[in-house]
Amino acid sequence: MYRLGRFLQVLFFVTLVLIETPLMAARAPDTRDASASEVFGLRTAPLSPQAQEDLNELEDALKDARKRGDAQGEAHAFRAIGLLNYSNERFEDALEAFSNSLALYRQLNAEVLTATELCEMASAYTALSMDQKALDAYKQALPMWHRLDRGREAATLGKIAEIFRRLRDGAEALRFDQAALEGYTLVSDRGGQATVLNNIGLAYFAAGNKRKAVDYFQKARSAYHDLSNLAGEATALNNIAVVYTASGDNIEALASFERELDLTRKSKDRTVEAMTLNSIAVTYSRMGESLAAHKFYGQAASIYHELGDRQAESRELTALSLAIADAKRRGHKNTNTDEVLNACPEALPIVH
Repeated sequence: MYRLGRFLQVLFFVTLVLIETPLMAARAPDTRDASASEVFGLRTAPLSPQAQEDLNELEDALKDARKRGDAQGEAHAFRAIGLLNYSNERFEDALEAFSNSLALYRQLNAEVLTATELCEMASAYTALSMDQKALDAYKQALPMWHRLDRGREAATLGKIAEIFRRLRDGAEALRFDQAALEGYTLVSDRGGQATVLNNIGLAYFAAGNKRKAVDYFQKARSAYHDLSNLAGEATALNNIAVVYTASGDNIEALASFERELDLTRKSKDRTVEAMTLNSIAVTYSRMGESLAAHKFYGQAASIYHELGDRQAESRELTALSLAIADAKRRGHKNTNTDEVLNACPEALPIVH
């Protein structure tokens, strides 16, 4: 029983994650006596021995709750079963369990748990690409969160925006993101604000409004900076640089990429550092600065060599060789193999 108790604690933590980034579906049919395969016509993957043992214990707890006539205990058990299946990517079985717990929570007039269950069902619907059902469920949860928790309302609005982005409906995505931003501002959730500000920037960029895109990315960067979130701030800087690149302003793009590089080095994310080095190299190439470009390609290749990503390493070395050839065409007579070795001593031998 101790292990079961510990497992339920883990499931509770997972639940909090799902709630903070809500997801859900239309009112599900009552499937308490039907299997997932019968309801959804889908096959589910087998569980690991440990997960199966945990599931057996939860099913025993469900039976005990039913014998006692404990509707709340039964609802909690269904919910835990749903979370276990969800964490094991058995989304059809998760939906079956969530729909059962949802029906019980509604009978109990447990509004917070009803809204939570709608969001958890939306997670499963989203994972199954059932976007309309997910949208319907979010919209059922919204008025409840509006009364009960404005922060979760904002998170739900953000998730709705995500679905519209996936459906390529930029106008609706932007509308829900702006509503989410208002909610996060109301509850002073700086992290939520940062995420939504970045998403709004992406929406404006997709719509071709580069000025507004940069404005929102700058606001997102400021929010991430306030939170000491180096990775978030680096992402915002990357997005700013991409906008400048699309606008043909290579000088500003390079400045943003270089600031991003400084942050990625501080955060010690070697993969992102290599990607940023590549972006700097590409920018220098666009500016006709092939000699500078090849040095950054070499640094990126060295990191990929260190990480064991031979495909990425080879790609960087190919770009490096092309940059050297271009530099020679431009009259840099001293550009030779020694420069390549200095830029990327370990990676050079694997060039094909």
